[in-house]
Amino acid sequence: MGSKSDTRKRLADYIYNDLDREGMVEIEKEIAENPELSEMYKRNMEVKDYLKAKLQLEDMRSDPNLEEAERLAEQILIKDSVGQYAVGNRRAIIPGLRRRKMWIISTIAASITIMITIGISRLVTDVDRLYQQYYTPFAASDIIQRGSLNSLYPEISRGIRHYMAGRYRESILELIPLVEDPGIRAEVRFFTGISYMGLGQFQHAEDMFKNVLNESSRYRPETLWYLSLSSMKNGEIDKALELLGDLESYDGMYQIDAQDLARKLRRIK
Repeated sequence: MGSKSDTRKRLADYIYNDLDREGMVEIEKEIAENPELSEMYKRNMEVKDYLKAKLQLEDMRSDPNLEEAERLAEQILIKDSVGQYAVGNRRAIIPGLRRRKMWIISTIAASITIMITIGISRLVTDVDRLYQQYYTPFAASDIIQRGSLNSLYPEISRGIRHYMAGRYRESILELIPLVEDPGIRAEVRFFTGISYMGLGQFQHAEDMFKNVLNESSRYRPETLWYLSLSSMKNGEIDKALELLGDLESYDGMYQIDAQDLARKLRRIK
């Protein structure tokens, strides 16, 4: 079975779907045959569900280091005088604390090693929260300054200005009549797509972005990024992961964020 630390690591990988099929079969056999390991598995699954539901970790971005994980783990065990657990600057009320406090403390304490090993960021698995973390409106200031585009197509200039001001409906109304113009089709469809995203209409956004990818190389990394976020919000996790993988060939912000988001998305599959 190997050392205890190796077993804990493999158990953590199993809980978070990081083992191949052979490894999963092996650890499942060990869990079935070893009562101590079986109890550890049950307790850690309870802790995973408990922390996912109760801890508000939305301020943690990507890849927190071990010191941050340790700090949070220690804070989980700090109980104040009114029966609350301190979590950063927040307090999480635990129903039935008087009856359950010893179970919670012992269960979390038994799981601290695994929580530090796997990283607290693995608990951030909610799609909406991930979207809020990674979505930012597109910075369009450089495009709006292109003189030829503004003079030839004042509608697209107005549409982009509406987008930049957060007036997404007005942006779409300006841009939609130009959506079939071959000279500016990529710009129009891209900005229409991100305007739909601003309204939360992610299927319409996907349709626009797909056309951009199929017809033009302009805005390709930007389109891949926003299309992956739209697909994620539509529940198409595999499609989002595929798109994020395509961004690995583009240096810079999109590459780094795509790798980080893909790692987190794989936790919730």
